[in-house]
Amino acid sequence: METLKLQRVKKPEFVSEVVVKKRPEMRIISLSGEGDPMKTFDKRLAQVFSWMESRGILSAKGSTLGIYYKNRAKVGVENVKWDACVPIEEVVDTEGEVRFQILPEKKVASVVLNGGYNLIGSALKYLEQVAEENGIQTNWPLTEIYLEEGERPVTELQYFVKEKK
Repeated sequence: METLKLQRVKKPEFVSEVVVKKRPEMRIISLSGEGDPMKTFDKRLAQVFSWMESRGILSAKGSTLGIYYKNRAKVGVENVKWDACVPIEEVVDTEGEVRFQILPEKKVASVVLNGGYNLIGSALKYLEQVAEENGIQTNWPLTEIYLEEGERPVTELQYFVKEKK
């Protein structure tokens, strides 16, 4: 893991330092959604847990996550496409809307946000600026790993790092 240095960018109080690291391979069960995730993400996540429970599938040690495929600032919140994901240990067969996926090991630029989801835009801007200042190109999708839920959530935000050829 490498902590990125910054010269021109002031770090907001509510985020950690930006790091570049290898995200390990993850096995997940997911359901897709579209539109404002604040309105339907939790419902989709509950559906994933319900589907898993009905089949005796246990979630892996780790946090739930969301994968966001489109930047809401560019496409509008109503056009955001995303997956609500639960990590699991095993390989399973799925049907219908429920999907099993293996997220490959990837190099990511990451920052941890301590605070409400209304701060995600500012946290991402900081992550993008620090990466750019360090000559690192990032790309979508955005992965949000929900480390702590509740009144003061803690969320790890990750972009893929474009590997140099």
